[in-house]
Formats: sequence, structure tokens, C-alpha cells
Amino acid sequence: MEQTVEWGLLLDYYGELLTDRQRELCEMSFNQDLSLSEIAENTGISRQAVHDALRRSENALLELEQKTGCVARVRRTAAAAHVIRTEAQALAHSGDPAVGAAAAAILAALAALEE
Repeated sequence: MEQTVEWGLLLDYYGELLTDRQRELCEMSFNQDLSLSEIAENTGISRQAVHDALRRSENALLELEQKTGCVARVRRTAAAAHVIRTEAQALAHSGDPAVGAAAAAILAALAALEE
């Protein structure tokens, strides 16, 4: 399951850089969770051709991620935002009005970034 989510995320970020056929096969495999046989039946190509096309597509997606790091960057940003939110929420309840106001400003800025 986790691997399928990972491939789906890579497809979301880089899918437009694949050929139409590669994107179509990946959508069926990653997002619709169809087997190689089901994809082959739906597309009218052999199971081996589906397998080969998916491997090439996966390699292309991995290469794009290695070169750009977009997905990794988004994950790091989300983790940092979580820490910032948690700490700012704790500060908001400190009892000091100035600290509470600063925490509220941090939370508002974080919310604006996440829009």
C-alpha cells in the first residue's frame, strides 16, 4: 500500500512529463490499482508490454525525483510546518500576551503558506 502511495505521489508531481501512454498505464496501475493482466486487457497490449512500459515509467519518475527533489522537499516542508505549528500552539498558551500574539502571528503566517 505504502509503495502504491509513493508511486501515486511521484505520478502527481511528474506525470505530465511522461508520454500520454506511460501516464495512462501508470494511472491504471498506481491510482486504480489494476493488475498487469487487467491493464493489458483494457489497453489491448500484452501483459509483458505493460510490465516493460511501467518499469520504464517508474525509472523515469525516479530519475526526475532524483534530479529535482520536489517530493522530498514537500515532505521536509510539511514536517517543518508541523513542528512550527506544534511549538507555536504551545507558545500561544504561555499566558504572556506578547508571546501569545507572536505565536498567533506565526500560526497565521503558516496558514497562509499552506493555502
